[in-house]
Amino acid sequence: MLKQLNPAKSRVFGMMKTCNKSSVFFNNLIKSSTGSTTIVNIRNLTTAVEVPFGDHLAVFKPLTQEYVDQAILLTCHTFSEAEPINRALKATPLDMFPTAKHFVTNAAKEGLGHVAIDNQTGMVVAVVYSEDFVKAHSDNFTHSEKYAILNSLFEQLHSQYFNSEHSQFDEDYFSKKEHYGEILHVIIAGTYNFYRSKGLIRELVKTHLEHCKAKGFKHAMAECSGEYSRRAFEKLGFESKAKVFYNDFKVKDRVTGLFQRPFQDKIPQPHVSMDMVWKHNL
Repeated sequence: MLKQLNPAKSRVFGMMKTCNKSSVFFNNLIKSSTGSTTIVNIRNLTTAVEVPFGDHLAVFKPLTQEYVDQAILLTCHTFSEAEPINRALKATPLDMFPTAKHFVTNAAKEGLGHVAIDNQTGMVVAVVYSEDFVKAHSDNFTHSEKYAILNSLFEQLHSQYFNSEHSQFDEDYFSKKEHYGEILHVIIAGTYNFYRSKGLIRELVKTHLEHCKAKGFKHAMAECSGEYSRRAFEKLGFESKAKVFYNDFKVKDRVTGLFQRPFQDKIPQPHVSMDMVWKHNL
């Protein structure tokens, strides 16, 4: 992770992957049907989602300290298992643990995360968490050496966006505390394999965005490392504003000083690029 960020730089975990006994006070229920998934909206944006997984029910709740450890482990497991870049880097859950711990803990502290909990076991089966994109530019968190290449990829992606006509923000915007709480950076959204393709993560992210909008956020952005996550965000109203193709990405070798293509032919199809996606006017 970068020690000091500017609008052309980002964090290692700024990407989404849809890899796929709690108690709830069912007050003022409003039921709606979305195909095979029944959504029950509950006061304070706590939501129960009936997924076609036996007689199990996934309950949406805010990411609090109670769920931090499970959210960290879910992140480490799912992203080392199936996320394209982490697979190319041969990252293990142990590699990812310090970074996941930092961002999950911070999201819980800031009230910028949600989890889906299996009602029969109490297990966290899906998670989404974010950060205040402007406030985070003064964060001094340090990344592991393995992710140095990925940081370069994020720098190129962000530089492309902030130097383009698509950007609505200049560099001064990120130096003013008055803009805290305006831009949401979705860092992670993921679920375990056995809950994948249930519509669960889509509804969890929708709930999360609604919650963050209610907190005052006006814009949201994310870095999508795969084709599936990009499509998922587009269905939620996001648009791709910058793109770095994996086979074209170059980085200078620290030892030889020569440029290399670290991801060339190492990212499986259909994943061909890292995309920065934005949604304005949440």
